[in-house]
Amino acid sequence: MRVTSSALSSSAGDCDPNSGQCHCLPNVSGLRCDACIENYWKIASGEGCEPCACDLTGSISPQCNEFDGQCQCKSSFGGRQCNDCMPGFYGDPKVNCLKCECDHQGARTEQCNMQTGACVCLPGVGGYKCDRCDRGYIGNVPDCIPYTTLEIVDRASEIKKGGATEACTKEFEDIQIQLEEINNC
Repeated sequence: MRVTSSALSSSAGDCDPNSGQCHCLPNVSGLRCDACIENYWKIASGEGCEPCACDLTGSISPQCNEFDGQCQCKSSFGGRQCNDCMPGFYGDPKVNCLKCECDHQGARTEQCNMQTGACVCLPGVGGYKCDRCDRGYIGNVPDCIPYTTLEIVDRASEIKKGGATEACTKEFEDIQIQLEEINNC
C-alpha cells in the first residue's frame, strides 16, 4: 500500500538514519509506518490504529477492512463488527440469528421483532408470522374483514335452535371426510 507523505508524517515519527525504520504510532507497523498491525484498522487517523474488534460469533475472521473497519460477517449477521443480526433476521447475535419469515401478504414489513421474531401484521391480520386473520376477522390473508356482532348473534341463534351439532354440521362433515381419507391410507 502506498501512503502519501502527509499520511506518512502522521503515522511515523523520526526514522533511524541507518536502518530507515521509522518510530511508529501505536499499533502501526512497516519500515515507513504505513500499515496497521494485524486485526487493527484506521491508519489514516493520525493517532495510530484501532482494534477491529470483530465479534467472534458473527464474523468470519478477526481481521477487518483496513480503511472502514468493516468486519466480514457470516450469513445472517450484520453491523460493522458483525455483532448484530442483519435486516430480516432476529435473535441473540451472540448465539444465532434466525430468518424472520413473515408472510409477505399479511405483514407490514419483512422485519420482525429483533428479540422474539414476531412479525408486525396489517390491520385484521394476526398470528406470529401474520399468516391468518386475527380474532374477530374472517376471510383469507390479506383480505381479512371484521366479523360483525350481527353475524355472531345469527350464529348463536343457529346453535340455540338446533344445538351445536346442527350449527356445526358442515365442520363435522369435513372432519368425517378427513378421517375416512386417513383410514384409507
